[in-house]
Amino acid sequence: MKRLLTVIESGLNRLFSISELEATFRKRGFQEAEKGAQQRLENIGVAFIRGYNLGLTSKSVVDLCRVLDQIGHEQRGFSYEGASMSLALTDSIWYPRTARWRELLEGGGSRHKYMVYVGVGWALARLPWMRRCPSSVLSMHECLEKWLILDGYGFHEGYFRPFRTISKAQAPRSLGAAEVKIFDQGVGRSIWFVCGADVHRAALAIRGFDEARRADLWSGVGLAATYAGGVARNGLINLRRLAAGYEEHLAQGSAFAAKARLFAKSDVSTTDTATEVLCGCPSRDAAGVTEKALETIASGGTSHDTYEKWRTEIRSVFRSSFAREALLESGWHYAVIGGSRRIGEFA
Repeated sequence: MKRLLTVIESGLNRLFSISELEATFRKRGFQEAEKGAQQRLENIGVAFIRGYNLGLTSKSVVDLCRVLDQIGHEQRGFSYEGASMSLALTDSIWYPRTARWRELLEGGGSRHKYMVYVGVGWALARLPWMRRCPSSVLSMHECLEKWLILDGYGFHEGYFRPFRTISKAQAPRSLGAAEVKIFDQGVGRSIWFVCGADVHRAALAIRGFDEARRADLWSGVGLAATYAGGVARNGLINLRRLAAGYEEHLAQGSAFAAKARLFAKSDVSTTDTATEVLCGCPSRDAAGVTEKALETIASGGTSHDTYEKWRTEIRSVFRSSFAREALLESGWHYAVIGGSRRIGEFA
């Protein structure tokens, strides 16, 4: 019996494995982008797929994390996201025989917990019984990060089904209006990839959605532009200009990315560049806004309302900061602390 299970498991691993070619723009049918940005985004896709395939074939989660931790810190989070997807997917098939995803989260993946939860969303998108009832998947997790599962679901749908999800702006019928808001943050992240980090194409894609959905899409773009990168400072300045009216949403996504990077100790120079433009402060300060906002809502709950209050509080901080910034540009003075402006420390 044990040998039979091994044979079946090996066959499923071959069936579920993904070729690294799936990360190329040509394979995905994406329009070619600026060479450097396209290469960067394709490399991120390859890092994800490598993590995914390693999750399928690794004999133990400890060994898996040991290999993932050898990947460069800039792309390591994406590899953990991929590994999370494959473990969540195989656990759902073999349950209750395996619980490798939980072992990943509580082990080496704990430093990348945000990406690990996003990875579950990819598994949800691939398995019909999970996709038909996302609420049952969410109910298995008792933490605020569980809502990132819907973010991962949104990214998957935008990345693999861009015509339906982005061009035709369709959302899954299995999601309620409140859940679509989080799904849309993931769709916004996918727009950054599908558009090859081209800020004008990304803005045009968002304008194709109903106005009620655009704010969350901009949050996703801000998150991807900060965590994945792909454009230099001038491109980010243009991105913020194109997001006029949604700057605080762009900043909220950027701050989420900064928090994820700093928590995993994988922050890079591009993280600071992005938050300085999109949030108006260094990445450590932007991440601090997310932490303080969570304290401000003073709730240990894990409901959707709590998650939305968290995002709303983050946006309110940046909204106030941007208002002060506008006053400064009109002639007010500001305090310089440590060589940079800090949120809430204006004179």
